[in-house]
Amino acid sequence: MSLRRHLRRLIGIAGGLLLRLLYTTLRVSIQGDRPQPGSLIAFSHGEQLCLYGGVPAGPVVAPVSLSRDGDIQVGVLSCFGITSVRGSSSKNALSLTRTLYRSLNTGHCALVAVDGPRGPRNVPKNGVFYLARKAQVPIFPVVAKAGRSWVLRNTWDHFQIPKPFSSVQVVFGQPIFIDATRSLDSVAKEYVVAISELKANT
Repeated sequence: MSLRRHLRRLIGIAGGLLLRLLYTTLRVSIQGDRPQPGSLIAFSHGEQLCLYGGVPAGPVVAPVSLSRDGDIQVGVLSCFGITSVRGSSSKNALSLTRTLYRSLNTGHCALVAVDGPRGPRNVPKNGVFYLARKAQVPIFPVVAKAGRSWVLRNTWDHFQIPKPFSSVQVVFGQPIFIDATRSLDSVAKEYVVAISELKANT
């Protein structure tokens, strides 16, 4: 690892520790069934910081881009007990999919943003559903929201940062199961409906 990458990861760890400190002030409520080991947890970009309070017990992995920002994110995720898998849909996609597949089949949960690395926000990409069908694991749709937060509206994902002493809701929907004959487009439509219902009731 290069010195610059190592420094970026240390910056991420420092940021992760600050977030853990922030979490000691938050009131986190988790609704719905907790995902079991070997499940794929599907969320939208921008909700990550709220979602960390609902990460299930046991081993969890998450894909992280190969960018400089990804180096920082690796450090942040490590503070929440989440193992990073480097790659994206545009770079190293095949290796990333294989690693996530193996992780799911050895009992890890995978935390994956459905709207890809560049959006549009809340528009799911089929890669997540392909992985779930290939690994034959359920998809748990999830919505995470803070009662009070700073929203970075100049970012494409409207990134949320919960304010200290606010409440955070993490709401899991019913799992979506995919058999080998089902089209990915039909799964995507079911996911969109499930997320819309969760947001309407959150």
